Amino acid sequence: MKKLLKFNLLVLLIIVIAGCTQNTNKIIVDTPDGVTTIAERAAVKFKIEDGTIIYYTHDLANQKLRVDIPTGIFLMDYKSRAMWAYVGMWMNIPWSPSMASEEYFNMQSENGLTEQGFKKTGTMTVLGKLCDVYTGDNPSTYVEMKIAIWNGITMWIEEAGKVTYEALAVSLDIPDNFFEQTTLEHSWIE
Repeated sequence: MKKLLKFNLLVLLIIVIAGCTQNTNKIIVDTPDGVTTIAERAAVKFKIEDGTIIYYTHDLANQKLRVDIPTGIFLMDYKSRAMWAYVGMWMNIPWSPSMASEEYFNMQSENGLTEQGFKKTGTMTVLGKLCDVYTGDNPSTYVEMKIAIWNGITMWIEEAGKVTYEALAVSLDIPDNFFEQTTLEHSWIE
């Protein structure tokens, strides 16, 4: 249960996404501050501070989010307001704003970070990708965070001076049927 709560917080943290301009697989998002581009479909393999490896995949055009943890798969379909978990079989989960923020796909921009009080404070390189770094307080714990974003993907998070999230691999080439797969294998991102 503790890992599930940590996972829920992590999913909420991943809403902080900004743009980049190096890929053609993008969606243009109009914000009050201008136009930001983000990857339409993207996946990242990352490690959280306890060493757990998690895979996060989003499809903005179809408004789907998939998170694979070592024990199963969580799939959120924002268009149909449906959630599923896969642990040996698919189970429908009641739609819950606490697990699937209604604002998730509306906050996929630099403006979303600004609304949460984050400010762009520089750049850093993660996995050879030049990321924008944003600094602000974690909306849940009010502890200072630094978040590195590349092409709409959270690549690195530092909270209270400690790295709590670190990308290990990233891909913009997502298999067409990925959101229907039940495998926890991700050979295409390794």
